[in-house]
Amino acid sequence: MRRTFEEPASSLAAQILATVSILFVIVSMVVLCASTLPDWRAAENRSVEEHSRIIEAICIGWFTAECIVRFIISKNKSLCSVITSSSSDLLDMAGVSLLNS
Repeated sequence: MRRTFEEPASSLAAQILATVSILFVIVSMVVLCASTLPDWRAAENRSVEEHSRIIEAICIGWFTAECIVRFIISKNKSLCSVITSSSSDLLDMAGVSLLNS
């Protein structure tokens, strides 16, 4: 399972997991950027805002779950080493911190 998370080229499951993680990062960034547009904020239909909050919550849930799984399966339980083990992890953490601000 460790290889699935750490080496995207190791198997089909690892490639799918890496692709899904990247898609969550992209969706999170798009929603974050779109929410700053004047037309987005001025929309009379509040369902757009509600949907964006749901999408943000799902993305944060994915990032958190991925971080927890990486911590559980890591050999070195130092949280710092787990979070900074790859550049995609740093992007995940940046996305979470931006969405929470």
